[in-house]
Amino acid sequence: MSLVVGVAILLTGFAAGVTVPRKTAARTAPSVPPASTTSTLLEILEPNVEQRAAYLGVLRELNRQFASNPDRAVRLGQNLCLDIAEDMPKPMVEDNVLKQFSGAVNVGLDQAPAIVAAANRYICPKITMNS
Repeated sequence: MSLVVGVAILLTGFAAGVTVPRKTAARTAPSVPPASTTSTLLEILEPNVEQRAAYLGVLRELNRQFASNPDRAVRLGQNLCLDIAEDMPKPMVEDNVLKQFSGAVNVGLDQAPAIVAAANRYICPKITMNS
């Protein structure tokens, strides 16, 4: 008799919309620092004048044309920072450099790591890049 009652309770629970929790893999903590009331992700990704100049300087050293449109270059760097904030693996972020920066002038495989490092250092220094 108790088996019938147990099955009835179990079926009633499922009929009522009770769900059984599933085990999920532990998630890693996000690499973006928690936003305060005065800080948003956009503020974190907005370089000041010195950071912007340093980032564009690195791009110019690699190839003058990478920084020929400074606003576009900074936006592309911000996109890389979003990739970093999403814990995208470094090789994938570097692959995105090849896609995003290439145009009239192609980015070399040896230049992509330097561009990612510059974006992380000057545009989003508060975001930690995972390997």
